[in-house]
Amino acid sequence: MKNEMIKYKCPRCHEKKIIDYGKIIECVKCQLEFYKRDIETLNRSNILAISELNDFIRILIES
Repeated sequence: MKNEMIKYKCPRCHEKKIIDYGKIIECVKCQLEFYKRDIETLNRSNILAISELNDFIRILIES
């Protein structure tokens, strides 16, 4: 069951000021974007920013 009362903060710098884009949040301090589903399901140390995920996928495709 999805918890609608979760208050999001940046998993990287812990900033509480974020921009909510629906399925994605953006940190106003470090300007990284994260998927909400990752924040809700993964340990903080395992959460990658969307740009990091894209870089990882690009490396796999180029290999």
